[in-house]
Amino acid sequence: MTNNTPDNLYDMEQNSKSGDLHALAQLGVYYLLGHQVSRDVKRGFQNVRKAAENGEIASQTLLATLYASGLGTDEDWNEAYNWLVVAAQNGDPKAIGQVTHFIPELTNPACKMTWQDVRNRLGEIVSLQVNNATSHFEEPHIRTLEGFLDARTCSYIIKQATPLLQRAYVNDGEGGAVLDTTRTNSAMSFFPLDNDLVIQSVNKKIAAFLGGPVAHGEPLSALHYTPGQTYQDHYDFFNPDYPAHVPHLESGGQRIKTFLVYLNDGFAGGETCFPKLDWKYKGKVGEAIVFDNVDDKGNLISDSLHAGLPTLSGEKWLLSKWLKDKAQY
Repeated sequence: MTNNTPDNLYDMEQNSKSGDLHALAQLGVYYLLGHQVSRDVKRGFQNVRKAAENGEIASQTLLATLYASGLGTDEDWNEAYNWLVVAAQNGDPKAIGQVTHFIPELTNPACKMTWQDVRNRLGEIVSLQVNNATSHFEEPHIRTLEGFLDARTCSYIIKQATPLLQRAYVNDGEGGAVLDTTRTNSAMSFFPLDNDLVIQSVNKKIAAFLGGPVAHGEPLSALHYTPGQTYQDHYDFFNPDYPAHVPHLESGGQRIKTFLVYLNDGFAGGETCFPKLDWKYKGKVGEAIVFDNVDDKGNLISDSLHAGLPTLSGEKWLLSKWLKDKAQY
């Protein structure tokens, strides 16, 4: 860096060189995000790892996520679990929340598990196996899955997503996003640095079912609908005949598949509807629906038109994931 670097960033680098672990970790996050610096995920990872190795607790939790995500390093769940346990032992609330999600008996005061027991159990917890899918249509290929996620994981996602919800946007036709009356629900996304091992295990499970790399998925999004809210008829693919869609295709690739998980029940309405197929679906807690947006040759499937019908009463929570034809990170 030069003296032309913004003062706060320059000071951060100098402080990190002087042994300020928080500054070192924050600078690592900047490199991971490309915030005020050229993005360099490997350098960002190295900064976070150095801070974690020297006892910066928040960095230990973040390092677990980076290993699980393969961001700035090779994906390594053994190392992810190792660092998650270290952070939990050091009292980090986020790490403790993840560990107790995976091993709920730890919340019982009578539990006698040691930290080594915890580490051993973590390697046995996450399963990528899913129930057999039920096929409904061939083009688009629409399948549903019972029990894709357990109720505890669904509740965990809702809890993590709730404080981050904002009014959902739609593409504005010029490469950006705007508010639009066709979509009135709220939403949030778990971007790579917002992930944790619970969220990343869901990413991994979806990718395993779809048969694509984890890195080809857009961030998981949680969608929230209150009574009357809807997402009217729309396509998830980007249309190369629309000039405004071309930049999306060039930078991020095509959305080839859509994967949705119902996170709760106790609401009326809110079905996922395919008007051209005259078919709609409403899943129970943890049930999923997956459908193709393009065929095997990349041709757009017009019958993939779909909508989130209005919720009539209660609140609806849905998890959304798009698989794309190129890596996202």
